[in-house]
Amino acid sequence: MNLGFGLNNLTSITVSELTKAGAGSALVLLIAGIALLFAGRLILKLTVSVGFGVLLAYIGLRVSSVMKLGQIASILVVLILFVIGFLVGWVIFKLSLSIIAGLSTALLLGGYMSLNLLYTLLLAIILMVIFYLAMEYIITAVAALAGLALIYISVNSLAGGEWALVAVILMLVLAIIVKTAHRRRK
Repeated sequence: MNLGFGLNNLTSITVSELTKAGAGSALVLLIAGIALLFAGRLILKLTVSVGFGVLLAYIGLRVSSVMKLGQIASILVVLILFVIGFLVGWVIFKLSLSIIAGLSTALLLGGYMSLNLLYTLLLAIILMVIFYLAMEYIITAVAALAGLALIYISVNSLAGGEWALVAVILMLVLAIIVKTAHRRRK
């Protein structure tokens, strides 16, 4: 059974085909790219917090229905758990990313440097702390790079590769100016 997608199809896609979008899609990508470039961390933080709050509220709803609590008690449980999830969601997200990044980096470095298990675990703990402290900056940089990539794809589809490169450079300079001005106001 051939569904028309295989390794040959995947390797035959060129970069120029990948960066082409229709006019409507290009405008949506441009708006999304600008949003990610200037407010990517905020958007991600809000999404993660709301998502974690909804997850905890749903778990609370399921538990309260199994416990056969009344409607008012179930609503209170759902609201309280949503607020708790909203407040701790971002911290848990950053902690999870830090654990994954620190542990995987320590395992790679430990294997490369032939460290024993104790030193690898100590290195993992140190790297987890470093990654946790730097996670806000890492997330901001990744969101900005994703935004710039979307802007490139959008402008490339609308006006061509040269204009796309000019637009990306101008948007990067503008983002740096805005971030610097924002930090000076604080």
